[in-house]
Amino acid sequence: MQNDPYKMYICLPYLYLTEENPLGLGPIRFYPSSKFDDYVSQDEQKEIEEYLRESPSINKGTSICVHPDIREESIPELLIDAVYVLYFAATYEKLYHNYEPPRFGPLTQIVPASESVVKNPANRESLKSLDLKESHILEISIQDDVMLKAMGEVLNGAFLEDHKLDQVECRRIIRSIRYFIHCFHDKFRDLLGSGFLMGHKHFEPEDFLFLVTAFETLFNINPEIPNSDFKQKLRPIIHLKFGKPLEIIWKWIDGFYAIKNEVVHEGTLPDGTFRENHNFEVPYISFAIKLFIYSIYHKLFKMDLLPAHVTESYRPIAFHGIEREEVILFLWPEKELLKKISILIMQLTHGKVTDETVADVSMLAHVYQHMLRYHKSLQDPIKFIPTSKEELKKVVVAIENLSDDDFEYEGKKVHVQELMPEGFLDVLNRRVA
Repeated sequence: MQNDPYKMYICLPYLYLTEENPLGLGPIRFYPSSKFDDYVSQDEQKEIEEYLRESPSINKGTSICVHPDIREESIPELLIDAVYVLYFAATYEKLYHNYEPPRFGPLTQIVPASESVVKNPANRESLKSLDLKESHILEISIQDDVMLKAMGEVLNGAFLEDHKLDQVECRRIIRSIRYFIHCFHDKFRDLLGSGFLMGHKHFEPEDFLFLVTAFETLFNINPEIPNSDFKQKLRPIIHLKFGKPLEIIWKWIDGFYAIKNEVVHEGTLPDGTFRENHNFEVPYISFAIKLFIYSIYHKLFKMDLLPAHVTESYRPIAFHGIEREEVILFLWPEKELLKKISILIMQLTHGKVTDETVADVSMLAHVYQHMLRYHKSLQDPIKFIPTSKEELKKVVVAIENLSDDDFEYEGKKVHVQELMPEGFLDVLNRRVA
């Protein structure tokens, strides 16, 4: 690897890679700093070794190297973008499924290590005074190489000349991710653990504005009509066509912008919980995080940078680790969702068979299965408010009876239960038992 053309520029002393192998991200390579002799040319090795020796703790961190085709004036911006993109690729699945991500702050602490810096003796003296705190360390593990490769292509499109991807679109994606990740910067910390109340809720006004800006950047929202433009650009992404969920997402967007305006003009955050679906109390921020991540994934899919897994024509598109159902479930009241499933099955069993109806039964059954993951869940801050069992029994019985039937589809008999997730009827029975 000593003939690797990439040039070392900075070290991230607080970033530890769980893998010792380098991470490729388009025109960038992340290497464990301790392995510098594997990727630095022999001519540079002695100077780098002497530089890093002045602060041994740097060797535990990560170095960033840049491809020589990148223009020198673009390198600072590229380095910053690459750190944001790496963090997104490492955390997006956890964020989508409501897990607390590692804070982004440690990644903002850097040590310059370009050739001109390393050769300056004064910089070595400065290294001696560095006092790196172990408590600030952030370990990153990349579980999804596909996302890493896709985001690497976006960086290539943004910074390499004559790349096949649209440069403006790539830069828009990166900027939106940067705004999004600003929500996960370090906040004030109680170092004594004494319980002084400066929790995350006190910073939600800023987080809210970052989220709004992330969406507006990603979708290039018209500032003159942001609400309606957002609605029109979002609708085809989550493929909403039924009346009630469409009505609910429209109200969410209106509420999203109403809160944004109040934050900007009043400087405070009102009650940030969305309650238009009587079965859920969902913080606007929690739903916005899911929606943004799904939108990024969908955009990368449309750019042919991410795959989708589709087994049968009637099943919804399945992205790796990112289910559309996890967004849609918050837009369906429980009883209305089951009624819609019952009506669509009845259409199939009465001979009104279309590709669309078959796909809708499968998709909505999966939505309900996802919804019930929140039933009896203590997953703060999303609260599921179940419909009474008595209200659901009639429609559950109807679905059970209809699910024993077959229908003709694409020249063969299909059993209704084949459209549903495994064990779906058992889930329904337990729900009303």
